[in-house]
Amino acid sequence: MKTIKKKILMCTVLAEAFYKSRHELIIEFVNLGYEIILVAPDSEDFQSKQFNGINVKYYQINLERTGLNPIRDFKAIKQLRQIILNEKPEISYAFGGAKAAIYTSIAASKEKVTGNYCMINGLGSIFRGAGFKNKVIKNVMTFLFKYSLSKSRGVLFQNQDDLSEFTNRGLVSTDKCLIVNGSGVNLNRFNFSDVPSNDVFLFVGRLLKDKGIYEYINAAKIIKQKYPHTEFWIVGGYDSNPTAVKESEMSSWVECGLVKYFGRKEDVLPFYQDCSVYVLPSYHEGTPRTCLEAMAVGRPTITTNAPGCKETVLNGKTGFLVPIKDSVALAEKMEHFISNPRDKVVMGENALAFVKEKYDVNKVNKSIIQFISK
Repeated sequence: MKTIKKKILMCTVLAEAFYKSRHELIIEFVNLGYEIILVAPDSEDFQSKQFNGINVKYYQINLERTGLNPIRDFKAIKQLRQIILNEKPEISYAFGGAKAAIYTSIAASKEKVTGNYCMINGLGSIFRGAGFKNKVIKNVMTFLFKYSLSKSRGVLFQNQDDLSEFTNRGLVSTDKCLIVNGSGVNLNRFNFSDVPSNDVFLFVGRLLKDKGIYEYINAAKIIKQKYPHTEFWIVGGYDSNPTAVKESEMSSWVECGLVKYFGRKEDVLPFYQDCSVYVLPSYHEGTPRTCLEAMAVGRPTITTNAPGCKETVLNGKTGFLVPIKDSVALAEKMEHFISNPRDKVVMGENALAFVKEKYDVNKVNKSIIQFISK
C-alpha cells in the first residue's frame, strides 16, 4: 500500500529566505516524511538551483513585500486559498514578512488547515515609525494582525520585545506563542576562521535607513580621519523602499574612498572571513541572521541595543552594543578594536562559543518542529 505523506506549506515574501535561512528546516521536514510546498512572489528560477534533488514544489503568487493595495492583497489571499485547496496541507507555516504571516494565516483558516502557524520575524517600522501615513498603515496592520492571528494555532517570535508588543496590544494571546532563537545558523557552513590582522569593518544587508547604513557611513567618516588605513565594506543590494540608499549616494562614498561596495552577493561567507569586525547598526530586527553568521565565523560584532539585535551580543564579551542612531558611539567601539587588536580575537572566540550554545540551527529547528507539528 502506498504511504500518503503529510504536506507542509511554507510561505514567505522573499523566496531566497527558503534557502538562505530555512534550508536546513526544509531538509528536516523532508527527512520526517513531509512533502514540501513553497510559496513566494519570486520566479521559479531559484528552485532548480537551490533545491536540486530535494522533493519540493514551488508556487509563485502576487504577494508584494511592502505597501497595502486591497485589490492585489485580496488576490494574493485568493491565490493562497487555491493552492491550499489543491494541495491540502496539514500544516501551513508563514514567515519572513508581516504580509506573509497575515495572508497565509487567513487563507489557511478559510480552508480549514488544522496546523495553521506563522512567525513574526520583526516589526520593522510598522509599530515604531512616525508620521500620518505610517499611522494609517499601523492601524490597518494592527487590525489585520489581530484578525489573522486569532485564526492561527500558534505564533512564533524571535525576541521578547516583539512578543510583548503583540500581547500588550491584545493582538495575540500568550498561550499560543513561543520564542525561538531566530532561524539559527549552520555551524558546518559558517565555520571558524582566524581574524585578519588588518582593520576591516563589514556591513551586510539591504541598504535601508532602518538598517543603520547612514550611521555606519558617518562612523566611517569619523574613523577615516584618524585611521585612514581602515577599510569599510558594504555587501547588499539596492531596494525599492523610499528610505533606501540611492545609487548616486553609494557612488559618491566609493569614489572618495570611504567604503568598498561589493553589491548583492549570493555567498557572503568570504566577506565574513576577510573582515575583522562585523557591524550592524540596525534600528530593529527579529533576530539578525548576519550577526549570527559573522559570529559563527569568529568575528566580534557591534550592533545596537535594539529589539532583536541586543539578544545576539554579550556586551563587552562577544562585541559591543551601542544606542541606535548614534554614529559617535559606533565610531568609539570601532576605534576600540583598532586600538586593542587582541580583543578582536578574544571576543571573536567568545562569539563562536555563544552561537554554538544558543543559535545552532539544529537546536533552533528542533524547537520549531516540535511546536508546529505537535
